[in-house]
This record gives sequence, C-alpha cells and structure tokens, in this order.
Amino acid sequence: MVISSNFPFEQSKIPVIYGNLNELVELIKKYPDFYFCPYIADKNEAAWNISTSRVYMNKILPNFIYQPFNISPYNIQTLSNFFMYAQKEPKIIAVNITQPHKSNPMVKACFPKTQFPKNTDCFVRKTKNSHLIPLDLNGPSFVGWFEEEIKPLINSDILLVGVGGVGETIARSLATCRPNSLTLIDPVDKYYLVTELSPIVKTQYYPSLIETNSTKINSDNFVVINASGKEGNNLEGLNQVLNDYQKQNFIFVDMRPQLDIPTVNSAKELGWQAYTGFGMNARNDYSLLSEITHALEISTPTFTEFKNLVAQAS
Repeated sequence: MVISSNFPFEQSKIPVIYGNLNELVELIKKYPDFYFCPYIADKNEAAWNISTSRVYMNKILPNFIYQPFNISPYNIQTLSNFFMYAQKEPKIIAVNITQPHKSNPMVKACFPKTQFPKNTDCFVRKTKNSHLIPLDLNGPSFVGWFEEEIKPLINSDILLVGVGGVGETIARSLATCRPNSLTLIDPVDKYYLVTELSPIVKTQYYPSLIETNSTKINSDNFVVINASGKEGNNLEGLNQVLNDYQKQNFIFVDMRPQLDIPTVNSAKELGWQAYTGFGMNARNDYSLLSEITHALEISTPTFTEFKNLVAQAS
C-alpha cells in the first residue's frame, strides 16, 4: 500500500480517538504541516464503522486531517477542555459537532461573546489566526437540496420523524419554506419548538407516530422525513405510515447518508418517491469543506469531485 505524505489516511480509515484529548494533541504535533477538523460525536464501534465522513473527508484536501473524536455525553470536562484547546490551537481550522453535544450549554459557555445561531453543527475559523465561529449548515443544506433536486416545499404537509440533533435544525428551516403544516414526532418533549414555530407555520407535536392517527391525514402534497437517527433508529410506526399512504406518489426521505437503505427501497416498492440522505449529506459536508478552504485561502474542489468521493464511501 502506497501512503501519500499529503493524504496519510487516503487508503485506510482514520482511527477514532476515544475521549483522550492528549491523543489529539499528539496527533497534531505529529503532523506539523497539517490542518485539522475534529468530528465530535458519541457513537458505538459499529456506528463509527459505517460513518462515511471519516473516509471521504480525508481524501479531498492535501495536508488536512478530519479526525473522529468520540466524547461521552457524561464527559463534560473533556468536552470543555477540548473546546478551550481548539479555540487556541490554530491548526484546528474547523470542528464538526453532532449529537449529543450540539445543544450542550457548556459548549456555548466556551464562546461567551459569540452570537450562536439556533443550531450549531460546526465551528470554523474565518482566517487561520481567528477564533472559531459557530455556524448552522444542516438545515439550510437540507432545504437547498430538497427544493433544488426534488420539489419546492411550499403548501406541503410535512411529517418529521425525529427532532433531536439534525431534525431540530431541519424543522426550523422547513418552517421558513411556507409549508401548509409541520408535524413533529419525537419521544422527547418538543413543545418549546411548537411554540417557536407556530407563528410561522401550523405546527403539531406527538411523542410517537402511533398518536398521530396517521390514517386521517388528508393531503395532496405529503412529505415524510425520517431524521430519527443517522445510524438507523427509526421510530415505531414509520413502516405503517408508508403502508397507509402507498401508491400516492408522496415523498419520503430517510436522512441516513448511505446510498442503499432498506426502508427507502421498501418505500419505493410501495409507490413513494423515496430518497436517502446522501444528497443532503454531500451538500452539507461540501458547505463545511467550502468554509474550510475559504479559511485556508485555497481553492475548493468542485462539488462533482466531492460528491463522487462521498458516493464511493457510501
């Protein structure tokens, strides 16, 4: 195996760092001519094994490492120490952050003078020497992908299954697209989000799909989005909804980034226009990549080139 000095993890998956900040510090010292984007998450080994970004993000830019960093939601001290270190370490050009850490108040406390967006899924240095700036990419990326590649969301009735993590930012972006209604499904209470979004769009919340009484939904423009877990934690009742509305050419999106997802295949057999989250995932990470290349003052690879790498990893 030939290992490029500019792409040390081009041919193999980069190892995950499990909660040890010193390992990250030593890695950065090992590659003094590289810039880094840690990916902060909490996944089990199986979930990390099917994580696609740890593959393609290490094949796109020379002298750049995208480093998975697993931090338990109970390890608040490590999370705090990481962000204090990341703010000061100029070689960390960006941080990608996902659940369960997105909404952690401690993260916001590390940026006391920064105006946070409602959702923060990444932090990017606007220049090599500046502080990290929080950004929201998930919601705009989803809406941009959906409306450009599928159809406008105006006057649609949207059922969003899973409103934690990416689902919450998507909900806020969906509300701005002038849908007819937005129904949120999540086992964790989301009435605060209903209160926030109701002045913009008719919004309802249920803790489970069973409680929506889905067979009574009356719509000519029905969109179902499964955002209940990128590793596949679909909520109870989703298959029933797909069966209840079969052969009506409605739209179903499963937000998991893989190209081949059994739920999507089943939906297509039932007559749905069904999509995986591949398109949105590629667009979202390309937005992050563009922010990184802008900060580094280098040219950005084309979206076609990037999308091909994402497809190979998916």
